[in-house]
Amino acid sequence: MVEEIVNYGTGTNVLCKACHQRKIFVSGPTPTVSTPGGRRYLILKCPFPICGRVERYEENQLEIH
Repeated sequence: MVEEIVNYGTGTNVLCKACHQRKIFVSGPTPTVSTPGGRRYLILKCPFPICGRVERYEENQLEIH
């Protein structure tokens, strides 16, 4: 695995896998992990206080702006 920093624009988001209640917004420099197969993953935390789960999201799951 290779760690790198990717810049995402304001509004880039993904729906929380755990609670399905909140979008997780990603903007600016964000650490990602690349696998040998070329896929990039982000480790994101749900901002909803009742959830707060940390999950791994494949970059192609993001709604990128």
